[in-house]
Amino acid sequence: MAKRDGDDLEHLVDESSKLISEINAAIAGVESEAFDPFGDEESDVEPTLLELFAEPSRDGSVDITISDDEMVAYAHFSPADQSGELLTPEFVAAAVEARGIAVPVDRRAVEETIFTCNTERRPVRDVILARGTKPKYEIPPHLRLEPDLTPTQRPTASDAATVDHRAISPFVMVKAEQVLARVVPKTPGEPGTTVYGKQVPFGKHDVSFPRPGANTKWRNDTVVAACDGRLVVTTGSFDVENVLEIGGDVDYHTGHIEFAGDILIHGEIKDGFRVKSDGSIQCMSPIYASEIRCTGDLLAAHGIIGRQAGNLTVGGCANVRFIENCVVRADGPIVVKTAIMNSIVTTKDTVTTGAAGIIIGGKLHAQNGVTAFRIGSAMESRTELYCGIDFAIEERLIWIRDKNIALATRLKQLENSGQATPKSERAAAEIRTLIHRLNESARTLVNKLDQNDEASVTVTGTVHRGVYIEICHVPFIVERDYTAVRFSLDKAAGKVVVGRR
Repeated sequence: MAKRDGDDLEHLVDESSKLISEINAAIAGVESEAFDPFGDEESDVEPTLLELFAEPSRDGSVDITISDDEMVAYAHFSPADQSGELLTPEFVAAAVEARGIAVPVDRRAVEETIFTCNTERRPVRDVILARGTKPKYEIPPHLRLEPDLTPTQRPTASDAATVDHRAISPFVMVKAEQVLARVVPKTPGEPGTTVYGKQVPFGKHDVSFPRPGANTKWRNDTVVAACDGRLVVTTGSFDVENVLEIGGDVDYHTGHIEFAGDILIHGEIKDGFRVKSDGSIQCMSPIYASEIRCTGDLLAAHGIIGRQAGNLTVGGCANVRFIENCVVRADGPIVVKTAIMNSIVTTKDTVTTGAAGIIIGGKLHAQNGVTAFRIGSAMESRTELYCGIDFAIEERLIWIRDKNIALATRLKQLENSGQATPKSERAAAEIRTLIHRLNESARTLVNKLDQNDEASVTVTGTVHRGVYIEICHVPFIVERDYTAVRFSLDKAAGKVVVGRR
């Protein structure tokens, strides 16, 4: 037994000696060209010690992932180590082909990413390698409003100082036959393609658009306005309203108002704002110093305060609560419930006040007469009433008179210049011709001036001393207070007479 143990020990020692010899030979730099760490007896190259203990090298790599909808291919680039193979476009192309990507690759992104990985030795993730083509929806024919039919935009702060904000309106006014909307033709759909080259079918895109309203009409492939008015656009329709209703005041929120139809204003018309209508105007609150024009009637439920700046022109009749410091012109009758004070009021018809209405100060031109409860005041305020004549013709005659005076003055200057020339003589001749034409027009108009010699001034209460009345150019000054009287023209006597009403 002891002998066998000795044999084993001797064998172990021999093997250990061989191992020590091999290691010592490696350390000593045995002159050999190769080293086989696995002891391949057929190899004639033995490895160096550095190669024996070195870790394996790592080449550059790319990992490609595809989005769930197969429309985007992402690439994650990993750099090579110091001894590994660098990334190349050919390597990436092989990876793309292996993944079955059939659409063009973003070559620039690939090249830039390869350069970054190879030079900075850092990974780059989530690079978009390729994209599919999304399908384009089919869009059915639909209406599109004209782009210029939008409210005027408020100016920017830098322009605000140079802009008249009263001229900016939130309303869009249109004329009859104006194009409001056009038909946009159908847009065909186009299929898409995934990164694998698979076709993606297109869908149909429903377009919501407003439908034309009652005051519109079709003309070929357009919708036009059937009347003048305000364009109103809602979520489901667009239409033209021939009545403009304003819930609040006419002020800087609304700007000046110009409308082709009737206007209903629930609030006030503020100082300095214009309201023009080709129909009637109804204002449920006071009208302050403003310019008001309408071809139809005017209803001012709470009166007009002009402050010497109000100017109202009415094509129809005017029905107001009171008029103060205004210039009012109407073709139809003027009805004032409470008072006309210090105003110039002109009508081709009559002026009538309410049961207790008064007229104090100013001038009234009423072609067909005046009826009031009280005219003038105990303070003898200058109050003038003119009846029976057409005020428009009278204004025309005054204009002719003023122009004749100006022309006559210029003619006298030419004649007295003492330096007559062919040019000055031609000018003088033209002036004489023009003066003659104006005089002929004046003679024609004078015959039409007196329109109603039956016009009268009726006072149901008191007319005070100092009131001036003129009927068909025949004057009368009230020299004492009268009660319940009527002033009329005695044509035979050629004077204004006072009678009981």
